[in-house]
Amino acid sequence: MSVWCVCGFSELDQCRSNPCKNNGVCTDAYGNYTCHCTTQYGGRTCTINCENEAVGVAYGVRKIPDAQMSGYYAFGGSDHKAYEGPLESTTGWIGENAASWLLIDFGNERKVHAVATQGYSDTFNLVTYKLACSVDGNSFIDAASTNFTGSGASFKTITKQVLPSPVICRYLRFLPLTWTNSHPGFRVEVYACDEY
Repeated sequence: MSVWCVCGFSELDQCRSNPCKNNGVCTDAYGNYTCHCTTQYGGRTCTINCENEAVGVAYGVRKIPDAQMSGYYAFGGSDHKAYEGPLESTTGWIGENAASWLLIDFGNERKVHAVATQGYSDTFNLVTYKLACSVDGNSFIDAASTNFTGSGASFKTITKQVLPSPVICRYLRFLPLTWTNSHPGFRVEVYACDEY
């Protein structure tokens, strides 16, 4: 009969190699570790600057499929599709009024750090807007206590704004407040990190 003894064995401290960067705090676990990143950073080892990590709405990237963009109360009814609203698109999305919104479904929960907007044309542009966030697609809360500034009358200008505090959501709505001329028109991108 054989008797095995693992005496005095202790598991290696996974945080010993300092895997968490940019002042992230490491928590050791058996065979693994977790990094708790400072506000601006994310990713497995806190190496991603989340304020610059586009989720891929923009026209040249398009990581977010058309089916994950939706709009409510578009100008002209069905004439303006939500998937026409990516940053740098040759068209854009136009809402009817302040009851309108453009929504992005990220497909999973993300920590949203910043957003960017462009106007639709030299006629329809976004001046101010607010953001609403949801994890389930049903219950939405304000993503920030402040309103955001769009590109105003300059439809070619990209206006990027960092949220006062990052917010975790799967669904993000852009809700126009004021605009140039008769309807709010705009294009968007979102900057966020996946939750680990």
